[in-house]
Amino acid sequence: MMIFRRTDVMEDKRIRETKALLKSALLHLLREKDFSQISVSALCDCAGVSRTSMYKYYRNTTELLDDALDDLIKDAMSTKPAFFACLRRHGRTDQVSMCTLLRTDRRFRAVLEIDALTEHFCRRIDALFQTQLKDGIAEFSNLSEEEMHILFSYQISGCIAAVRKSLQETDEDWQKQKEAIDSFLRRAYDLK
Repeated sequence: MMIFRRTDVMEDKRIRETKALLKSALLHLLREKDFSQISVSALCDCAGVSRTSMYKYYRNTTELLDDALDDLIKDAMSTKPAFFACLRRHGRTDQVSMCTLLRTDRRFRAVLEIDALTEHFCRRIDALFQTQLKDGIAEFSNLSEEEMHILFSYQISGCIAAVRKSLQETDEDWQKQKEAIDSFLRRAYDLK
């Protein structure tokens, strides 16, 4: 049996808090400047932590960005229906498609508005949800695993492009676009 000391719990809390401060600072700075222009010094100043703390948990700002994106994606998309709701003919009302989630969750705004982060963001989603992709799509599609992966990658990129384009549009205009996208995806996934 493992016994946790109070100092272990406090240290874990400090680590989580320091990482959260760094991630929050990075997402804040991304609203003001390009990722390539964010220095470790500026990041640490914004977070109120030392450079030593930054390097204790992350080798570089890209690793911090990956961790921040992973947390953001996992938190916002904590259930696989977010990916596949648009493919179900009569989806439950508690399911939200990935595109709608990205468009309505303000936490994604900083990432979606930055051209240089789009491809990186797509790769993080793809990496985080490979297993759910295989299991989720296989439930209702006749495609091979390779075909599903290709289409899912296309879906991620297309979804992000559509959402980025629609950020300044009305909800009504977005709904029309989303219906067209959902219809296309249902046909593309060759539903059972």
